[in-house]
Amino acid sequence: MARTANSGFIEMIKQFKILESLKHYPKELSSKGKSQLFISAVVALFLGLTEGIGLMMIIPLLELTNIESGASDNQIVKAVQEFFTFFNIEMSILSLLSLYILIISFYAGLKYYKNIINVNVIQYFTHDLRTSIFKSLSYTDWLFFTQRSMADLTTPILTHVNQVSAGITKLLQIGATLIISFTYVFISSLISIPLTLLAIISIGALGLLHLSLNKKTLNIGISDEGHLKKFQHVVLEHVQGIKTAKSYGAEVAQNIQFSDISNRLILNNINAAKISSKGESILMIGGALVLSIFYFIAFNYVELDTAHILLMIVIFSRLIPKASSILKMYQSLLRFLPAFETCLELRSEARAETSKPVIEDYKPLQIKESIQFKSIHFEYKQNVPVLNDLNMSIPVGKTVAISGASGAVKLP
Repeated sequence: MARTANSGFIEMIKQFKILESLKHYPKELSSKGKSQLFISAVVALFLGLTEGIGLMMIIPLLELTNIESGASDNQIVKAVQEFFTFFNIEMSILSLLSLYILIISFYAGLKYYKNIINVNVIQYFTHDLRTSIFKSLSYTDWLFFTQRSMADLTTPILTHVNQVSAGITKLLQIGATLIISFTYVFISSLISIPLTLLAIISIGALGLLHLSLNKKTLNIGISDEGHLKKFQHVVLEHVQGIKTAKSYGAEVAQNIQFSDISNRLILNNINAAKISSKGESILMIGGALVLSIFYFIAFNYVELDTAHILLMIVIFSRLIPKASSILKMYQSLLRFLPAFETCLELRSEARAETSKPVIEDYKPLQIKESIQFKSIHFEYKQNVPVLNDLNMSIPVGKTVAISGASGAVKLP
């Protein structure tokens, strides 16, 4: 019983440590491309504003038939009417729809530009992380390598970095969706603060329903990290030791081990899909319930004209799916966090055991004629020479092989 409790406590500490690494995502991102991240955030803000303006076009469309020479008391309608008056254009259904198409076209252009920026940020971040790990390993003391398996060193570079890249994609999507959601909340607060507070509380309730699923997703990510390392270890061991495996008839055992780890990864993916589907179902049912409550309160207890109620319904109908997508993306991000933690740990440990300073600017040795060996002596054990007064020359562009019987230069 005590052992189970202790194991649970250790697991909780591990989860907390991995969640702590979440703050390193923005830190690492900002250290690699502050300007591009800033531009991406500004574009996301304009996307939110543009989408908000597009939504507000509903009101003048609904109230157009009641407008006579600017007599309407609606501030949004007045603003749109002044816009058309400034350009000496008559306000009509056709002009309103044309303006709406222009707004959406501008929105589509901004979204295209933001996606291109994000792809650049993700790709260069992935490149920098992979390169920094490899460079740190290149200058690490030899003892560092002897204490780790090949899979411990290669899995983060070959596999985990790609998972980190997927996590950054989710993080940037969460950021953009948050900005657009805040725009919705701001617009709705200008119309009705009580309904806006209802929306915020409802979203918080949906988030609470997701907490247990987030914990399970994080556990799958932790399991993935270990299985992927074992998976790569088996592959490397089999390929590198194929001669030994065949000599001792170990092919069957290695195939069983490989199949077992592969099945574990499959089960992880299936479980992750189940959790994701369960979360999606919860959000779908919860979203429908929340929307129903919102509609009921909006039509029965809030004093707003029909146009503003319809606008609030449209905003809320978009806000809930946005909030749901943020929760789903955050859940996916949690699965990639253990891989990110492993990459950071390997890089940090390698840097801590650097054997010599990193030389950024160096020139390769240029050999013009030949390499000369003069009076070379070497011995493993004192007074038992292996090489004694060796003299030789290796010309440029030539390959020289030193051959001899097996064990000729080895001590017993």
